[in-house]
Amino acid sequence: MIDDSSSERTAINKAWPSAVVLLCTFHFLQRRWTWLQDGQNKVDKNDRLILIEKLKNMVYANSESALESHYHKLLQTCPQATRYPHFLQHLQSVWEKRRTWAHCYRSTLPVRGNHTNNYAEAGIRILKELIFSRVKAYNLIQMFSFVTEIMEIFYQKKLLSLANNRIQTYIALRFQGINAQRLDKDDIQAGDNGWYKVQSQTTRGDYYSVNTHIGFCTCPKGRDGSPCLHQAAVVVQYGEYGLNFITSMSPPARQKLARIALGDGAIKDPGFYSSIHQESLEHKYGGKGKDQIKPPSLDTVDFSSTHWDLIRAGAYEDNEEPATDIISPNLEETCKMIDSVAEDLKRRLREHPLDEQLFSGTNKFIDRYNRYSSYKSNAMLASALHKFGWVFGGSVTSQKFGKLRHGKRITIQATAAGRRRKGVKKGKAPVVSGRPAGSQSVNIADKHSMQVRNEPKGKRLHNLSSNIAKGQQNAGKW
Repeated sequence: MIDDSSSERTAINKAWPSAVVLLCTFHFLQRRWTWLQDGQNKVDKNDRLILIEKLKNMVYANSESALESHYHKLLQTCPQATRYPHFLQHLQSVWEKRRTWAHCYRSTLPVRGNHTNNYAEAGIRILKELIFSRVKAYNLIQMFSFVTEIMEIFYQKKLLSLANNRIQTYIALRFQGINAQRLDKDDIQAGDNGWYKVQSQTTRGDYYSVNTHIGFCTCPKGRDGSPCLHQAAVVVQYGEYGLNFITSMSPPARQKLARIALGDGAIKDPGFYSSIHQESLEHKYGGKGKDQIKPPSLDTVDFSSTHWDLIRAGAYEDNEEPATDIISPNLEETCKMIDSVAEDLKRRLREHPLDEQLFSGTNKFIDRYNRYSSYKSNAMLASALHKFGWVFGGSVTSQKFGKLRHGKRITIQATAAGRRRKGVKKGKAPVVSGRPAGSQSVNIADKHSMQVRNEPKGKRLHNLSSNIAKGQQNAGKW
């Protein structure tokens, strides 16, 4: 996965002739937007947004036929494209390299959901911001000290966070299978050689083939090796090792991580890393314990045929899962859904009479419902219903509602609010760390002199979609 650089592509092809070279989606689209913004190409400002959207449709096409359809429409029937012959020439040159940037050609490659080189960029950012603190070293000896000492401390903390099972929420959501509880064990059928059949939650009766040892599922999301709900369900419900997931480890395994991080200074008693629920876990997983999952030996994994060849041959059907977040405004339909939810909750309580957490959670939900429903207005009750399920472990669990964070924020002293810089809201919330965002406000009226003054605009955000919507150049050209 590289940037749209011809010299870099040539060097890789020379060093590794058989390597599959893919282009980073972000940098590919950013370069196309830069081309449209270039004044020498004389593309009208109103046509740029339409053309970039057409190019995005080509990039994210889910099949080769859809990709060709988008290309021919843009080349022949799109009026915004046909009026610029030089754009059509540029489009044809881009089309010749379509296997490197079109997502439909990656469905048979184990890219594991990564269509950008963000991991490489994040590694450089860690080195610049956390290790060097964006300050140049005085000499080579000091730089060597930063890399060998400060970087070691950084990765020590990362290893200890795993050893102490203190994983950030956004990582746990994707790589620990928190949402896997939505699937019951009855929806999973165990097969041979580590293969499982997991029932689809949207189309009942359809099953997906799952192998967590190689990180593969036949669902649309897991076909390229991305972590999906079905893989997480097998890991959680059957205690299988998952290549795409950070499973809870046994106390000796956690002690080894601490030993790697701290050396002889690590606590030598494995009991320090034991879970208070270890006994119940051992009972659930037949005495083995979920924490004692071991990865498969390399000798038992057949790397010559990991079923990626079957995907390329079209052995698995591409079962698209339809969206299920559409809410009907019909009153009778809504009442039926409420009755269905109530009956499902009753069934769960009867089937699991010893589940104290389920009973406790149900009683707390009823208490809160009674409290909010006692108000004359329905606003509080409606707000509570909208927020049901938003919070898990003290932090937001959906990327739709802001940045995910782990745990509660630490408040500050009330007297410190008066010492904040201008523009920060009042209250006990701490000031967010990092470089402050540049001001975008202009023509601000002075309430004392009532004169209009112009403040300088801040830097453009390094956000491609935002800058495209504003019709302006992105912060970085390449």
